[in-house]
Amino acid sequence: MPGWSCYNRRMAQILPDEGELDPSEDAELEKAVYRPPSFGAALGERPPLEASHANLTRTLWIRRMIEHALEDQTVRIIANKAGELCLELERGLPSDLVGYATSVGSTFKTFKLWGMSGKMQCPTWDLTAGAPWVGGSCPAAAAGQSIVDAHERKTMLDKHGHLKAKDPDGRTIKFYEGDEGGDGQWKTPICQSCYASGGNYRELTAAIGNTVRYHWTKHLLQADPGLWIDTVVASMKLLHYFPQENGIRPARIHSSGDFFSQAYAAAWVEVANRIYKLDPAVKMWAPTRSWATQSWKTESQDAWHKLLDPKSLVSAGDDRPNLIVRCSAYHTGDHAPGALHPSNAVGTTAIFRDDNAGEGKDDRYDLGCPVYSTDVDANTCQWAHDPTTGRLGCRICWTQLGKRVNFTVH
Repeated sequence: MPGWSCYNRRMAQILPDEGELDPSEDAELEKAVYRPPSFGAALGERPPLEASHANLTRTLWIRRMIEHALEDQTVRIIANKAGELCLELERGLPSDLVGYATSVGSTFKTFKLWGMSGKMQCPTWDLTAGAPWVGGSCPAAAAGQSIVDAHERKTMLDKHGHLKAKDPDGRTIKFYEGDEGGDGQWKTPICQSCYASGGNYRELTAAIGNTVRYHWTKHLLQADPGLWIDTVVASMKLLHYFPQENGIRPARIHSSGDFFSQAYAAAWVEVANRIYKLDPAVKMWAPTRSWATQSWKTESQDAWHKLLDPKSLVSAGDDRPNLIVRCSAYHTGDHAPGALHPSNAVGTTAIFRDDNAGEGKDDRYDLGCPVYSTDVDANTCQWAHDPTTGRLGCRICWTQLGKRVNFTVH
């Protein structure tokens, strides 16, 4: 498989060489091109929000280092000693790739296709998080991460300061920057403080692995989508699924990242169809904010409606389809969105503890994730009690398709 050298040409827009782009036709683009990333707001000249971006700016810098190191690399599929499918680079990356975060004796060369989420106790498929402008796979994060330049962020907003794309319920979403008072005091873009843009996801093994997985996926979806689907299906046959009392074998798609294109979403539908024929107990759930993406604007809901319809998703005729896609609210405090298709799941939101009237009292959601309960923090799904059955080991994200879920801001 060819290496990828195109990525750095796109990332060069962040800190371009003089004369690389001609901004003469657009004064706003000129500002965006000939200075470092702006922390300015998407609307007007509000105060910068650097304080909340220490992790995100560092993540961007680390990604640039990784991407430069990956130029002209090739990758192949191998099986490790445990029988798991992995991506192996032609040349391992040095342990001192990022000077201050050395890992003595490590050579970053082999990365499993699937991780194992300690919090959810299930296999997880991850890509880089954040807006494409900062090397992420989440186009809808552009307006929600103010490290993204103001010019880029404005492409998602209309002249009234609303997202151009409506949510699956047809509601117009006013965009809140995060520094408003009054009615907006609890409103801040959820992507602004994305957990997957920092923390453990910034550690080199995870950061390099997610980057390699993302570019390998993008490349094959263009060069040979059938090979990508065959490989992912093969990898899922080899996964270890924890036994579940509720009769499912859970897997998570995108603990980090999102559906970056409709072709990518369609590939997952085909994976789901193939897995359903092999083992209908395997259930995959994925959150998405793709409904808010400008490139999906005119047909995002129609596209998802088609993808999740029984004519496309074989399992959609069952009570529990094996690909569960939940729309994520755009801001903290927003109502959880509805379903992308009547046969699939309704959405999720994130509400601050002090702004939460409580389960059964707050009309923005139906069930509160017990891992982040307002009463007790269970820390993992394994040790959380299912609020619908009282059983230890919560899987409501996979099983309660008609219930909107709140993940209390944490």
